[in-house]
Amino acid sequence: SYTRLNSTIIPSATKQFRDTNVQPGQPYYYKFSVVQTDFTESQASNIAQGTPLDTILPVISHVPLTTASPSQTLSLVADITDNVAVTGATLYFRVQGASTYESRSLVKTTGNRYSVAIEGSRVVAPGLEYYLTATDGRTTALSGRPDQPYLIVVQDRPVLTGITPATG
Repeated sequence: SYTRLNSTIIPSATKQFRDTNVQPGQPYYYKFSVVQTDFTESQASNIAQGTPLDTILPVISHVPLTTASPSQTLSLVADITDNVAVTGATLYFRVQGASTYESRSLVKTTGNRYSVAIEGSRVVAPGLEYYLTATDGRTTALSGRPDQPYLIVVQDRPVLTGITPATG
């Protein structure tokens, strides 16, 4: 069923009608009729369809990691939401001071939670710089930035793993 949008007759010289009561990413279907000079109404037109563009950025909620142990797999998580849908999320990271970033796709785990792991071989001193992006297919949000990334200090300290002799 259709709902009448205009409260008065639109003048014949008007060639456009703007519907401002819409939600981004949601398709809408329209048809019109013409009021004749004797105030009779024509049959409805063909159906026109339109989908408003999504101009609202996704929201990334992320608590940055600040320290890590060398050669240990590193897991990062973020809660990502959008008014329409999150279509992708990416981690960009590099060894501190390096010129180029590597990327890894975040995977949706439960609810709005996304996670990604950096393999232990990539976790090296003095540290890692990183930022996150999320897209809804139209707009992209960042948490951190390429020119101001988060920093994870990789603490390369000796770790006591055993004592010999065990007794005596």
